[in-house]
Amino acid sequence: MKQMITKIGKVVGLVSVFTLLFVGSAAFCEAGDVIKIGGTMALSGPAAGDGQRFMAGRKIAIEMYNEQGGVLGKKLELVVRDDGMDPAKVGPLYETLIREEKLDFLVPPYGAPNTFAAMAAAEKYDKLMTSGYVSSTKLMEDYGGRRLFSTATQPKNKAFVNWWYRNLTDYFWKFDEWNYKPNFPKPIKVAVLSENQLWGIEQHKLWKAHAEKQGWEIVVDEFVEWGQMEFSAIVSKIKAAKPDLVLVEFFFFRCVPLLKQMREQGVKVPFVAMSEAATRADWTDPKTGAGSMGNGVITFALFANTYHEGGADDLRKRYQAKYGRQPGFMEATGYTDIQLIVEAVKMAGSTKTNDVRKALLNGTFKTAYTPAKFNSMGLNELFDPIIGQWLDNKLENIYPLNVQTRKPVYPFQ
Repeated sequence: MKQMITKIGKVVGLVSVFTLLFVGSAAFCEAGDVIKIGGTMALSGPAAGDGQRFMAGRKIAIEMYNEQGGVLGKKLELVVRDDGMDPAKVGPLYETLIREEKLDFLVPPYGAPNTFAAMAAAEKYDKLMTSGYVSSTKLMEDYGGRRLFSTATQPKNKAFVNWWYRNLTDYFWKFDEWNYKPNFPKPIKVAVLSENQLWGIEQHKLWKAHAEKQGWEIVVDEFVEWGQMEFSAIVSKIKAAKPDLVLVEFFFFRCVPLLKQMREQGVKVPFVAMSEAATRADWTDPKTGAGSMGNGVITFALFANTYHEGGADDLRKRYQAKYGRQPGFMEATGYTDIQLIVEAVKMAGSTKTNDVRKALLNGTFKTAYTPAKFNSMGLNELFDPIIGQWLDNKLENIYPLNVQTRKPVYPFQ
């Protein structure tokens, strides 16, 4: 089937298969003179906006490396198919891509169930995958360090993959360290909302034991189903329970309606923390995000504006020129997916799976949003996420105090 050269972020008609080929100013390469990197992504369905942001970051990384002459004398080619965020499609698509497109390396789809399906193909065909967005402990236990390397994970002696929940509650538990309001009570009661799928269940199980040991009183504990966008019953429970903190681990597209429904029911709570508020730069955009009501939400400054290493500023400059706005963590993650592969290939001087695996295990890397050094499980020993808060439509650093760009603002409502 003839491949179609297209631009990232654009799905043409009903065509779900497309190839993204970026060669800079150089001529097209002959077969064998390219390094093919590929996989699937949610470019249709409810997560399409997120998927296109991941892909935008990957596109910029491919363009940048090809402008620099490629890698090992070869140009880079990115091959992607739309999976609609359907795990049933992912495995067969990855198998087809590996067999027919002759992929050298893999980049991940969106979501833990989809990544599991992709990893089965990686295992079968001896391929490596690098990811900045793994959220499943079992994925890293099963494949980490052999097939999968993730920048957004921590060693097991820290928070492991569970850092999404745990770092937020750890931050609030250190309230006396950063509270600057006399007589403002330390948060004790928490309402926690989770996705009822693999990564949400895993993280919740790890987090709950930690939170109870720490001393939190869990007054609301709810899971939501895929596709659920109506939360009136859950919001009513939150309103009645009067928690000090609402902790939310939803996909971005679900966070915004939840926040709006909390506002509509008049929920007043000192603190709201949503990990996914960190993933996109348009969180407070009135059209695509939560608008002004998103200000005050505490999250992570994952692509902190104080971080300038690993090509971060070049990514910001290129993305601004191409899209007319600043990138967020999803774009930085997509960029890093490519960056890790390429830098490891450079270090190895080879595209052979085992050579590149050894380079990933032995090297230290500066990626677009974090330094990285992987242990034997493919976990990043240097990842130390900053706590952030949306203030005046800007994601500010609020903790640790030595990187603070603004003091936190509270209560939320």
